[in-house]
This record gives sequence, C-alpha cells and structure tokens, in this order.
Amino acid sequence: QKTAYEIMPSLVGSEMCKETADIDIISNTISANSTGILLEDCALPGEPRTVVVSGNTVSHNTGAGIALSSSTGTIISNNTVEYNNDGIYLNDSDANTLSNNNVSNNNDNGIEVVAGSTGNIIGPTNAISGNTGFGILVDGGSTTTQITGNTGSIANNGSGGIKVDNATGTDISWNTIRNNPVGVSVTSNANNTTIHYNDITGNTTGISDSGTNTVIENEAQIVENYWRRIQNALNEASGSSTVYVYGGTYV
Repeated sequence: QKTAYEIMPSLVGSEMCKETADIDIISNTISANSTGILLEDCALPGEPRTVVVSGNTVSHNTGAGIALSSSTGTIISNNTVEYNNDGIYLNDSDANTLSNNNVSNNNDNGIEVVAGSTGNIIGPTNAISGNTGFGILVDGGSTTTQITGNTGSIANNGSGGIKVDNATGTDISWNTIRNNPVGVSVTSNANNTTIHYNDITGNTTGISDSGTNTVIENEAQIVENYWRRIQNALNEASGSSTVYVYGGTYV
C-alpha cells in the first residue's frame, strides 16, 4: 500500500524530502519565507515513490519559490509561482517535469536549471511571463534539458525569453515566445542546442546564436523580430527546412 505524506491545504514554508514516503505538496498558499518549497536529496532512481508539487500558490519569498537540490523525478505542475526571487530553481537535479505552471513577475529568472542538472523537461503549457531576468535560464553545465510545448507563452520577460549558457544538448521546441528583448539566446558556452517548431514573435531579437553546433530548423514562424545570427549556419544539420522571417531585419 502506498504511503503518502500530504499537506492539503495548509500554510508551509519549506518541505524536505523524506526517506521512504511519497510526498504530495498540494493546494497550499506559501509566502514570505526564504524559500517557498525546498526539496533536498530526493534522489529516487529505482525507488517506488513519487514526489508531486501541484496546485500551490507560492509568492513573495526572498529566495526561490520552488527549489530542488539533488532531487530526481519530481512532478511540478499547476502551480502559481510569482513575486519570488527566482520562480523555480533546479540545482543538480535530474529528470524532473515542470508542466502547466504560471511562473510570473519574479525578481530574477522564471525557471533556472543549473549545476549539472540533467534530463529535465520544462513543459508542456507553462506560462512564463513578466520575470525581471530570463523566462528560462539553462546554465551551469546542465545537459539534455527539454523546453517543449509551452504555448501559454514565454513573454514579456526583462532580459529575454530563453537563455542557454554553458549547457549541452538543450532542445527548444513547440514553444510560443513573444515580446521579449531576445526570444532565444544561445551563448558561446552552449553546445548542441536544437531550436525547432517554435512561434517566435514580436521580440526585439528573435534568435541570437553564438553556440557550437546549434541547429535551427522547421520554425513555425519568426515574425517581427530583429534576428541576429552570430556564427552558425541556418539549418546546418538537415539543410532541408525553411525558416520564414517576416517584418524584421535578418543579419
């Protein structure tokens, strides 16, 4: 029989991972802490256990709204995460799934993936908007992050929609990215980034790419952007797709 550890509903500041039980953090209002929800050392490979963070409103915390550290396999869904420093922060954490969250108006980045985190999935249907930094930042040696299906839009973030810096194998697909200073930024520290099937509209710069082995292909549309291609050839992997650029300047 499954053992569940539940907080439903209550006011909590942080919740640490337990050794044996399932953890369900559901339908809480969490505010005015250093970190709203913190899961540490939830390394679950091979363990018959689930960790779910869902339906919470997490706001006005001085650190991250939701933070994972050395944690694996957590499902973070249907949360409202706003007015924190970072919204959702993944530190050395693998194979977690973030879906259908509203991550907005945080003082730094909306979602940040760092410290060698591997195989995380951001999507589908997250709405990530109005954050002071980037909507999503992938950095710190992180690998194989998937940012996919975020059609609720990654929009109106202060520094940009998505930034990939010091990361390998990031896949950015089927997202709506609108009205940011830059839609997608791939820095010279990034390797093997794939950008495809996105709707990138109304950003000052659509895609800024100086990474190694970046593939840009099959974009749904890139509209009304200034598109800055620094280094890499368009569609350098397949050479078979067409990217349409409407109403902007392409260099």
